[in-house]
This record gives sequence, structure tokens and C-alpha cells, in this order.
Amino acid sequence: TNATLTLQQTARTITPAPHLQRNPFDELNRVHTRESRMLNTYGWIDADHTIARIPIQRAMTLSVGKSLDAAP
Repeated sequence: TNATLTLQQTARTITPAPHLQRNPFDELNRVHTRESRMLNTYGWIDADHTIARIPIQRAMTLSVGKSLDAAP
């Protein structure tokens, strides 16, 4: 079924001044893109290349069935 949207649902919202962001939706899209890249790729965390990050799916696979408590 197709629901008809009301005028309130389709009205353009204009926020009051001051406008701190010119394009908040573009900025949000850039943040989501960056976070997705961080979660789904390999990379170095530090400048010395001694600490790496791995994709979240790989990390979850490696940790399944293992205790996350520190070894004594």
C-alpha cells in the first residue's frame, strides 16, 4: 500500500540562525563513509606502524568462542 504523506511530513524545515553547517547532510554522509571505512578495512592506528586495526567482521570471527577476559 502507498501511504500519502501530509504537508507536515513533506515540508522543508529551515532551522533558525546561526547556521553552523552549510550542508549538514553532506557532512553526515562524509562521517558515515569514514566510519564505514574504519570498520571494514585494515589499517595502521599509529604513525610508527606498530598497532593495526582489522575489519570488525574479521575481529568478531577471531573472537567467537574465546574468552575476552585478560589472561592471568
